[in-house]
Amino acid sequence: MTTPSTQMRRLAQSDIEILPEGTTGLRETPNGIWARVHLLSGQAEIETPQDGQRRRVGLGASIALMPRQAHRLHVSANASIRYEFLYEGSENTPPPSPAAFLNAINRSDLKRPMHPKAPGREPPPGLDEDGVKLVVDSFYDLVRRDELLAPVFDSKIANAQWPHHLGQMYDFWSAMLLGTGRYEGRPMPKHLAIPQLADEHFVRWLILFKQTVDTVCHPDTAAIFIDRAERIAQSFRLAIAFQRGEDTTGITPMRAGDL
Repeated sequence: MTTPSTQMRRLAQSDIEILPEGTTGLRETPNGIWARVHLLSGQAEIETPQDGQRRRVGLGASIALMPRQAHRLHVSANASIRYEFLYEGSENTPPPSPAAFLNAINRSDLKRPMHPKAPGREPPPGLDEDGVKLVVDSFYDLVRRDELLAPVFDSKIANAQWPHHLGQMYDFWSAMLLGTGRYEGRPMPKHLAIPQLADEHFVRWLILFKQTVDTVCHPDTAAIFIDRAERIAQSFRLAIAFQRGEDTTGITPMRAGDL
């Protein structure tokens, strides 16, 4: 049994997902690939049928998954989860133990926050805390003046509460794109409690979001923000339809560039 070295690196299939409460899903890591599941916000448990274990993933904690290991996530509170697919050495290298695998990650540069669309590379210009704040401030400045979206936000957020809300959004996007883990909120229940939310609101939300990032961000950074916003919109649309007892099979992802 060998100990993993700092040769271990991220593969391109690293991603962050926002999973609604009640989500369960059976997955399997690829052949020859080790994975790490890292909880950025919310609450979740991971079940591995091979050994019958079901372990809680604490905030900021990681769980190692061996190659070809089936695993099922149980989300008890809306969670943002980073999946990182990693490998160590070559295909002929004997696999490490799960503990040695996580120890190697903690000793290496793999523990650094990662640009989610370019594993192993430096983030593009503007993908930092200042860039996140600029996007959030610019976007919500448009939202608060929008005829369709402003009434929805005004019904839930008083003027005096906006600084707090913006601070939460800084933390949310920082957790999503920089891996800081600062966000500890539960956005899904708040959106499920808004009865008037419909696809027209998500269309307008994505249009304004794309307009914002195209204006204030480097094109590579804008593409990352837009990709994440599209995923968020799809997660919320599916959860809202499910709660309302609607058919979700026809809910396809919205693409901001097509709206």
